Amino acid sequence: MAGIPVRVIDPPGLCDRTYGQHDPKYIDRIKSKINLQEVDCLWFLTRLGATKVYENDQRAIRLINESFGESIWERSVIIFTDTDHVNRSKFPAQLIQKTQSIRAEIARYTGKEMADLIPSVPISNKSKTTPDGKLWLGEFHETVFQRLKDVGKEEESVDPDVEKILAEFEKGEKRGFTFLLVGRTGVGKSSTVNTLMGKQVCRVGDDEPVTCTVEFFDAKVAGIPFQVIDTPGLCDEIEGKNDAEYISRIKSKVDLREVDCLWFVTPLYETRVRSDEQRAIRVINESFGPEIWAAAVIVFTFAGFVEPEKFSGKLRTRTKLIQAEIARYTGKEVAERVPSVAVDNKSINTPDRKPWLGELYTTVFQRVNADAILPYFMSTIDRVKTSGDGSGSGTGTQYSQSANVNNDSGGSSATNQDIILNEEQEITIRNRMVEWLEKTVKIVGDIAEVVPKVIKACKKAGPYVARGAKAAASFVSRVANSPVVQKGVQVFKTIGSWIGIGR
Repeated sequence: MAGIPVRVIDPPGLCDRTYGQHDPKYIDRIKSKINLQEVDCLWFLTRLGATKVYENDQRAIRLINESFGESIWERSVIIFTDTDHVNRSKFPAQLIQKTQSIRAEIARYTGKEMADLIPSVPISNKSKTTPDGKLWLGEFHETVFQRLKDVGKEEESVDPDVEKILAEFEKGEKRGFTFLLVGRTGVGKSSTVNTLMGKQVCRVGDDEPVTCTVEFFDAKVAGIPFQVIDTPGLCDEIEGKNDAEYISRIKSKVDLREVDCLWFVTPLYETRVRSDEQRAIRVINESFGPEIWAAAVIVFTFAGFVEPEKFSGKLRTRTKLIQAEIARYTGKEVAERVPSVAVDNKSINTPDRKPWLGELYTTVFQRVNADAILPYFMSTIDRVKTSGDGSGSGTGTQYSQSANVNNDSGGSSATNQDIILNEEQEITIRNRMVEWLEKTVKIVGDIAEVVPKVIKACKKAGPYVARGAKAAASFVSRVANSPVVQKGVQVFKTIGSWIGIGR
């Protein structure tokens, strides 16, 4: 049924008179095999025929009540079959009388108030209409939908923590995130962003310096919007007299609050901090203030140009040089917290034979602003793999590079390769994601309880609306047709598996 699993439970012996002597055993068997919480709707089927309640129907009502309790009748429907044998002129009155008789029998166990709310519907498996000439299938569907378990009550039963998280999903889906790139043209900024996001976002291969330009690239990945802001003129050899104009242009076009992560991109093979890079650090600081560096990452490109035996030392030295330049404006304590990561857009590994994509992903995850954590994670969750996924140990030897190398920019075009995390990277992301979750729901120590609730709520959201329930709760209707439901399940399954909670 449209991909939605349906389970039908039929205990035929309930309405067989011959089994009356075995009722206690039958009740035990029902209780052992069927959980009340698994029953979304009870169909009590009986022939319309005579107006009295048959003896086996009386027994079935009693056994159902003893097996599940009176609450089962809140989600029940009385279905009358064999309507074809009823005279057309007598049909309306007989339907009313038989409905009242069945309700009266049920009322012996539930009370009249509850029993009188149970709807009845006549059907015919030989005709599209009942004896009164009315199409019965539409009414049958509508009656069942209205009695589905919890429909119309879902909003009352949703855990407040789950509501908060669902609201965060919605907010994250609309908000997205923004990366600000600083680095001269031709250093592989665009290629690196494209590879990280698995999509051709920025243009690749433009080697011409661009003076006083701020470029904006908008894209969506997995339904999550994000923006890349490139400032190529900052690190190109243009005269310092244009600095005031550049600062003014940046301030007019880019709000600090919109920047979730700053990438300072420079080649690893350089031996010093170039004058244009020194200028860029100063201009960025004057444009946004020292707080921008709290969300910054130093990205060293062209790592493959460095000899393997010199790679680790070169990475440390270059990192310290850039940090020292940043420290002139922020102080040493802030600058030394700015992490660095080396990438090579012509290879999946850096010279130390370690894959760089997982490291870049994790480093950005650590530094991205808190409001961007969820949308960033949601946009990439399809591609994130860990050692527990059977995708290898994270050494980079188990998967192949699918990027097309562009020699003009020293990088690759967009690629949809998996982001494979090693154990340390997995722990880093898990810890920040759990920290975000704890702050969001403000319940430190109860994550193991919240995660399964969220998974269950997200899974339940879509089917209720898909089944056409008019009384679906508001949170369901808000998110059911949005990718946020599927992403929510994925995100929390991942967190659940990482912290040892069953999926």
